Amino acid sequence: MDQLSLLKGINFEDYINKLPWNKSGRKWGKRQLTSINKIVVHQSLSEGSLTAINNYLISPGNHISPVLGCPHIAYHMAIGKDGRIFLCNNFDDVTWHTKGQNTSGFAICVLGNFNGTGYNKGGNPSKEQEEKLTEILKKLITNFSIFNHSFSGKNIYGHYHFGKPACPGKILSGIVESFRSGIIVEHISLSTMKDIQKALLTLGYSLPKYGPDGFYGTETKIALNAFQLDNNLPISGYADEATKSLFLSKLSLKEKH
Repeated sequence: MDQLSLLKGINFEDYINKLPWNKSGRKWGKRQLTSINKIVVHQSLSEGSLTAINNYLISPGNHISPVLGCPHIAYHMAIGKDGRIFLCNNFDDVTWHTKGQNTSGFAICVLGNFNGTGYNKGGNPSKEQEEKLTEILKKLITNFSIFNHSFSGKNIYGHYHFGKPACPGKILSGIVESFRSGIIVEHISLSTMKDIQKALLTLGYSLPKYGPDGFYGTETKIALNAFQLDNNLPISGYADEATKSLFLSKLSLKEKH
């Protein structure tokens, strides 16, 4: 197992040395790549840029290491609002991202301040971020599973699994749960409006006038709003990644019964 193999298929920008390191010379501890048995998804809880977040974390007074500051930004990868993917630390770096899980966890941070359980002072991730997180998780599962055959969607966690209920926010948590539920997302298609309308009908949301006609209109929007309301998702009337993920989860459960 090596870092290049684990990054296969991911279009990323290497920011490991573009972002400043702690001036004291502090460095992360190291680990064997075989010790990684989970991926933990975070949000930054800030609208600051990647550089601003890094500068905060390497400075004294931050919430992780208030006396000396962290060696570097505390995540292995980050996803910007525009969907750009940044490699921030090497895979063998033991960064300080999740209490009790730093040696075994690989951390992905979606940059932004998002609404989550008990926290409603933020917004929502961009569609580009939702899509890229889903894409990265699929690739990493595939790449890790080559070396660890048991690595699967059940190895994907949110920070909320480890005591931070608002992180990474409701929408991104929906994506995490779609992987943890055992659904192989890429094998189920919700790529067309007709697919989405059929899913709504299967789950009991009516389209009495037009049915699954493949066109997005008021009737479909009302049904999507109702599904989102019933499932505590942000109400947009559109089939975003979190909504699709929950569709997949519920359709899978329905098939099992």
